[in-house]
Formats: sequence, structure tokens, C-alpha cells
Amino acid sequence: MSRPFPKASNLAVVAGVALAVLGATAAVARAASSRANCVEVRTEAPYRNAGYDHIVHLTNDCGVAVSCTVTTDVNPEPTTVEVAAGEAVDVLTWRGSPAWEFAATVECRYGAAP
Repeated sequence: MSRPFPKASNLAVVAGVALAVLGATAAVARAASSRANCVEVRTEAPYRNAGYDHIVHLTNDCGVAVSCTVTTDVNPEPTTVEVAAGEAVDVLTWRGSPAWEFAATVECRYGAAP
């Protein structure tokens, strides 16, 4: 007796899950490769007066200075900052935003900005 083939809908679900997992893994790899591994990035959106301030905290645990370019989904205009070895820098990307949530993209390179 032959075994019936799985339903096409089941195969589509399995394929969709596999693609989602592979896509998420690729996104994580891209994010990690675009920033020096020794730079910690943290975001914060404290409420102050007329709205939320969007702040990106950068901590350089590298042995050398890094140059980091910061953009967000709210403010795509790039801001470049130098972070000395062992130092931390806060980048204010937006003041008084109505949005209490934002996503930052940070790219850091060893050495000074060109």
C-alpha cells in the first residue's frame, strides 16, 4: 500500500516557516556584521515635556576608537559620532516625538570617520 502525499497546504506551511527562520537568521547576521562586535547599542525613548526623546546609547568596549553612523526609522538622516575606546556616547536622534517606540540602525567601523 502506498503512502499518500502530504497535503499541499501542509507543505506550504512548512516551507513558509523554514523561509521565515532562514530570513531571520540572515537579518541577524547582517546586523552583526555591520557593527564592530565590541560596540554595545541600546535605545531609549524617555518622555520629556512635549513628547518622547529618541536616544541611542553607544558603549565602545573595543581597544580602539570607532566611528559610528546612527539612523532610525523615525529620523533616517545619518548622524556620525566618534566613540573613544572604553567610552560611551549618547546620540539624540529626535526630540519631542509623538512615537514612544523606534528602531535604530547603527554601523560602526574601527578608526576615525573618513
